[in-house]
Amino acid sequence: MTIKEKYIRLIGIPLLALAIPFVTSATDYWQSTLISFMYTLIYWQGGWMIVQWMRRRYPRYEQTPKRLASQALIVFIFITVTTPLCMLLFREEHSIAEFAKGWLISMVASFVVVSIYESAYFFHKWRETKLETEKLKREHIQSQFETLKNQVNPHFLFNSLNTLTAIILENPNLAVEFVEKLSNVYRYVLQSKDRELVDLATELKFAKAFLFLHQIRFGDNLQFRVNISEKDLESSIAPLSLQILLENVVKHNIISQSKPLMVDIYIEKNYIIVKNNLQKKTIQESSTKIGLQNIINRYKYLTDKTVNVITTTKNFMVALPLLKIENAYA
Repeated sequence: MTIKEKYIRLIGIPLLALAIPFVTSATDYWQSTLISFMYTLIYWQGGWMIVQWMRRRYPRYEQTPKRLASQALIVFIFITVTTPLCMLLFREEHSIAEFAKGWLISMVASFVVVSIYESAYFFHKWRETKLETEKLKREHIQSQFETLKNQVNPHFLFNSLNTLTAIILENPNLAVEFVEKLSNVYRYVLQSKDRELVDLATELKFAKAFLFLHQIRFGDNLQFRVNISEKDLESSIAPLSLQILLENVVKHNIISQSKPLMVDIYIEKNYIIVKNNLQKKTIQESSTKIGLQNIINRYKYLTDKTVNVITTTKNFMVALPLLKIENAYA
């Protein structure tokens, strides 16, 4: 028995014992109160033992209906058997009508007691189950996040090395800068492993390095503009979210001299928006299809603000809420 349950008994039994004679309009109040106290003690203790037994037998949240039905049946049997025994014990003589009235009062009182215990237990199990579900969902999302980080990205690395091979002899200085940016990208992936939020300045620096590598590969066919104030750089964002969005932009759109791709990154109404002109490839690259959904799921655990995905005939936009550490859930 927990300390809380002990206090419930210490307070509940005397209060219920005092209330019953008053409700039944007993002629000798204090004598009735004494007898009521004895009955209440027996029924309360019996009800508590039934509750404990049922908790051990059906402990899980999803077993609540079975636990309630079993408790109701056993309490009914317990009261029906115990009432005449208590009358014999206390040497009370009552008519059938008085017996029925006492049985009914005892039944109602016992169900009230059991309901108090069961309500507290139900709420505890409900909260425990909810927390466990949230934990499992979080672990699943974290697992997806790890998959994404491990994928950053075999194709991206392969293309980067091919680009590096092409420029290493023609422009050694650019090749050195290219290697530095590539190193920064993978260092950031490792550093963000255990973080749920990073400041926008750090994420944006990484995103620019990521875009630089692609620009070396695509040249002027890939262009980007960043319009973010110094004040907004103090906000926070889910790590690697910009990289995932930018990778999707490059992966799913045509980038050529006749169809250059323009990427805009800007702030609007406390959201950071990644926008590109829409020119989908007719043949799409293989994809896990969890990137954008992963971002949406992660933000559900960080804030009550939603990730907005907007597609028009000309543009594709994703708007991510800017967060502050103190107003995030995690």
